[in-house]
Amino acid sequence: MVRHDRNSARLEGGIIFIVQSGDQSYEAITSLTKEVEKLSRGLKEVKILVDHKGVGKIDIGARKAAFNVARHLPYDKMAFYGTSPYMTGLINLLARSVGKQHSIYFAKSLREAQQWLK
Repeated sequence: MVRHDRNSARLEGGIIFIVQSGDQSYEAITSLTKEVEKLSRGLKEVKILVDHKGVGKIDIGARKAAFNVARHLPYDKMAFYGTSPYMTGLINLLARSVGKQHSIYFAKSLREAQQWLK
């Protein structure tokens, strides 16, 4: 498991599990993205599970980094849980802007997110 600020990423049963916690900056997002790219190497299908329960403030740099992630991070499916309504709207907007709206899912629980990724 690798931690960036209070974010972390690990490979668990073929799924990349990300925990985002605390305030998010450009540096925090880009550092976490690099780790996800490393973890995804060699995976047949890239499935990502994101825990957003502890996310704090998101500065403009983090939003710019998130746009780059939406455009360039190769993944097949990405499920989020613990996401605020604001973040849900922002992520949906980013996903639609790059044509990936059908590969993301917002779950009410960890279990629901895991089921969708199967």
